[in-house]
Amino acid sequence: MDPQHTGDLMKHLEKQNELLKETQKTMSHELQKLMVEEEMMMHKLCELMVTHRKNKKEMKKTQYLLEGKETVEPSVVTVEAQRPPIIYQYRRRKSKAQQETVQVSNGSDIDKGF
Repeated sequence: MDPQHTGDLMKHLEKQNELLKETQKTMSHELQKLMVEEEMMMHKLCELMVTHRKNKKEMKKTQYLLEGKETVEPSVVTVEAQRPPIIYQYRRRKSKAQQETVQVSNGSDIDKGF
């Protein structure tokens, strides 16, 4: 590097640095705007989907009513909404041999007349 061109090179690099900083600031601002716009659009999409789902359910209800498959009973909906959830438990069925041993130990064979 030549010492007389060092000053010119420094000025050029400083200009480039300022331009890059300005570009970064502009791009960050644009990115922020796009992120806000994306969030707003996602909220609108969610609202649209909820509305669509409600309309679809109402359309099915209307079709069922028109076809005579369903009757309107608003009290049933409120009662079912207040019921606690049903919890199912899985239990293995006892084999025939296990059932017979239980019956013998309980004396139920005697009651049946075996």
